[in-house]
Amino acid sequence: MRNSGAIRLILRIACFLPLAAAPALTNWICAQPPVQRRMLGDLNPIFDALASGKPIWTNDDMRVLKEGWIARMPAGKDVLILGSSRGMEIADAWFQPRSAFNASVLTGDILDMISIFEECVETAQIPREVVLELNPSLMRDVKSDDPGPFAPYFRRALERYRLLPSLRFFAGYYSFKQVRRNAERFLIPGQRYWTERIPNSYPVLPDGSARPTPEKAMATLETFDPTPVSKGGHLANEIYHWRTTSQPGEWELNLFRRFLDDLQTRAIRITVLLAPVHPVAYDYYAKRGGYDETWIRREMASRKILVVGSYSPAITRAARSDFYDDVHPRAHVVRRLLTEAGVIGPER
Repeated sequence: MRNSGAIRLILRIACFLPLAAAPALTNWICAQPPVQRRMLGDLNPIFDALASGKPIWTNDDMRVLKEGWIARMPAGKDVLILGSSRGMEIADAWFQPRSAFNASVLTGDILDMISIFEECVETAQIPREVVLELNPSLMRDVKSDDPGPFAPYFRRALERYRLLPSLRFFAGYYSFKQVRRNAERFLIPGQRYWTERIPNSYPVLPDGSARPTPEKAMATLETFDPTPVSKGGHLANEIYHWRTTSQPGEWELNLFRRFLDDLQTRAIRITVLLAPVHPVAYDYYAKRGGYDETWIRREMASRKILVVGSYSPAITRAARSDFYDDVHPRAHVVRRLLTEAGVIGPER
């Protein structure tokens, strides 16, 4: 009798297993590139505009755009730029006569870099040089909420590196919030790319680089107060953590080293870019543990990899007026740093 009762209990629990698996399955399906593109609608007019040399406008993080864009490229570029919004303004023209493609995405981190490079490997578009715009913690704390179109590439990269994914990558697949978001995107595809400017959007150029919104481009930061950040302010806790953490976890650091090994065994020239932070913001974040580049410089020195720039505005001679906000330097600052390091030629 006791055995039969236990069996009935197990069977009842088993009935709920499909329900428990449904969010993970739904989110996994919606993360696949074809489904991601379906949720955005037809992107062919956008790709056609870029191919003809015209800019497009977006309010998206550009992961879907750049995944599809790389897949459509007839040939790889000499230089691949990987990073976040802090490296988005790096332009192909800076590297002439070499060709370059800026694959940076909003909130980009090492996961995105590895995934994008994996797509280049699988499409036989391996670059000769790579510029990595890094944050010292390497990977954002909340990364699995919306895996996006790069998830399959990242999984295959882990297989090549013979690494098992961190358990936190599975948490987001069980998010009911993400299920609702995916359902809204799939049932009512929202356009996030346009061939004409619309309010609250920013231009993306044919070389993959992006400019800030016109409103932000005109902003000045002669005065800046980062104090509201510590009280929640306009920054989410995850972003605050990202900017006040300078040491990656053991798994993230091991992953990064495998990535560097992958690049170096292919004889790809690597440049690590440390973009400076607004003077007041740097002082604020550094006192709370952020933007310490010690381990990066030590690691790169051991591999003979060039490090360009610094998070410190004093070291990079960056003034308050050289920033759009607390962490985004203007394009001329980044160009000057790359020029002084000999990565690109002088401006003509």
